[in-house]
Amino acid sequence: PRCGLCRLASDGYKGYFRLNDECQECPDDPWLLLILMASAIVVFCVVGWWMQDKKINVAFLSIGVDYFQVLAVFKSARVEWPRFLKDLLILFTFFNFDIDVTAPECIIPEFTYEVKWIVSILLPVIAAVLLVLLYVFSKLLNLVVIERHKTKFTSNALISTLLLIIYYVYLMITKRALEVLNCHPAVPDDGHMYTDFTALECEASVCRCGENDSVLGAALGLQQRLKPWAIAVLIVCTLGFPVSLLLIIKLNLRNIQIDQLLRAYDIDPTLTGSLRTVQETRERFHKVYYYFKPGKVFWIVSIVARKGAIAIIGFAFLDNPAFQFSMTVLVLFVSYVGAVKHHPYMSTAERRFEVLKHTRRVDDEDEFHVYADGLIKGALAKDAYKTSAGRSRRSKVGNSFDLGRKSSMTAETNKNKKRMYFFDYNTVERVLLASAILIALAGIMFESGRFDGRKDLEGQKDFIAVVVILVVVFSLVYYMIVFIAEVSAFTPLWLIKLFSDKSKLNHFMENDMENGEMEMVVNPSML
Repeated sequence: PRCGLCRLASDGYKGYFRLNDECQECPDDPWLLLILMASAIVVFCVVGWWMQDKKINVAFLSIGVDYFQVLAVFKSARVEWPRFLKDLLILFTFFNFDIDVTAPECIIPEFTYEVKWIVSILLPVIAAVLLVLLYVFSKLLNLVVIERHKTKFTSNALISTLLLIIYYVYLMITKRALEVLNCHPAVPDDGHMYTDFTALECEASVCRCGENDSVLGAALGLQQRLKPWAIAVLIVCTLGFPVSLLLIIKLNLRNIQIDQLLRAYDIDPTLTGSLRTVQETRERFHKVYYYFKPGKVFWIVSIVARKGAIAIIGFAFLDNPAFQFSMTVLVLFVSYVGAVKHHPYMSTAERRFEVLKHTRRVDDEDEFHVYADGLIKGALAKDAYKTSAGRSRRSKVGNSFDLGRKSSMTAETNKNKKRMYFFDYNTVERVLLASAILIALAGIMFESGRFDGRKDLEGQKDFIAVVVILVVVFSLVYYMIVFIAEVSAFTPLWLIKLFSDKSKLNHFMENDMENGEMEMVVNPSML
């Protein structure tokens, strides 16, 4: 039965809620889902805060969340996934921060679709209000506490945190807006267009597009009321957010690129007055660019565009899963090619080589790098390093930026090449993109019609399902290894031997670095 018709519980009847375009029976303890999601968000925030406090590069966290959100979109597609695989994919729905996962209808029967839609869309606004309240509270608290215990939650930190929240909920908000605009005819066609969502307010709980089908006597039907707001959300959020990121980076490009060079040197801009504007840019916008190399700071725009494209494809071709997944593979493949070509992420191990690239550009008398060179020399003279690693980097590069010292860096790098492998976020990105492509291709196979009514091909179908499960499990295990290696700075010896390619590693430092690019490690997805 439709969720709209059987949602409410009754004697001996638990009711249903809608999740990923399917009716799901309400759990025995619906509050548990809400508690689990809230706990997961708290744990994610605490881990992120702890890693930043420990100066651990958290770029790979965003890479993982992006991948898990794509898998959640795969789960919502109308593909006949094998049962175990479907249960596995549904776990990733939590990473889309979708309120549907908590089954609010099962907790509060009066929690209508309209209320749920509005709450979902307003999540960034709610977050902004909470952040402003936290900011005001921190300012009031600072008035009554001693200096050393004062909080450091500034207005710049507020902006930075809000940008990160919008980044994570961007896919969910886009999907919500598209839900209202996605209309299709019935089969067989009765002359009306219908939405994919259902609501008790609509006639027979099936909502029609562009018609007043409200049984509550409202002036407009539910879809009619939400449509203009959905269009506004698509303009302001789906289109406006990547455009805003583009403008932020464009207007602050010089400071951003200098800041990334300072990160490569491990220089703290707060320790020298000449870098004050760079410090302000870092505090306000660093969540937008600090994952990337100085020449690739616009890359986050392509990531957000990829999310938006996958969401739009998911709804535009919802009735044709095979075509939906074909278009999704195209988007993911373009992203994969771009990642292979540009190597945009500046992982911790690559910072030394960004220093070397910078010194080469200085020798070539590049205007920007010569300007940045003066700022960096001033900071070096003041010993404005954040860590002992930064001071060590100075001893290897020096104030003179003599490329003749490259040999000493090369010796140390060759010594640690194998360990560097798991610290390369470009490899992590490519492995997870390749895994997503393989899973999408399996979805096309399941929807090809080859297995319809063919009992003799059940073995082939099961084999494909096993391969997909292995791909998902491999990607998760690989990601966890990267997580542990980055946090603990330890990589098991057997794993190093398993993935290292000696011939390519030996030629690593001999690469020409043409166009400022270097291949740092072997990509296991290409083996």
